[in-house]
Parts: sequence; structure tokens; C-alpha cells
Amino acid sequence: MSIYEIKMNLEITEISKIEALKNKPIKGEDGSYKINISETEAISIDVCEQRVLELSYEAIRDELSHHFSEISKKKPVSRPKGDR
Repeated sequence: MSIYEIKMNLEITEISKIEALKNKPIKGEDGSYKINISETEAISIDVCEQRVLELSYEAIRDELSHHFSEISKKKPVSRPKGDR
């Protein structure tokens, strides 16, 4: 039976380059997700929390899709009787 590891890394950093503000998550070439927020949004705990949740939702959905796609390529493993 395989063992899996689930990891998550979250960073909130001030950036010096000016980029167009987009209120939706963007997937980077390295597979990470990011969203840019204004300074006004950055000082609001409620807005930051909402943006983090939006960002993590996209990342979670994408990774689960990839995970289950890979799992489906493996041979079936019998489930314990209580999991049916």
C-alpha cells in the first residue's frame, strides 16, 4: 500500500513590480497559483482571508484532478469493506 504526502505553502509578500491587478487566481509555469491584491486589500484581514481561500480552492481542485487522474492509471486496489 502506498503512502502519500500532502503539502501546502502560502506566502504573502509585497512585490515591487507593477502588474495589472487581476481578481482571479493565475497558475504559474511551476504549477503554483498566485493572485495580486492592492495595498487596501492587503491590510484587511477579511479580504486577505477571502483571497487565500479563493486561491487555495483553485490549487486544491487542480491538484485533486491531477492526483485522481494518476491514480486511475494504476491497477485497482481492493478497498476495505467499510469503504463501499
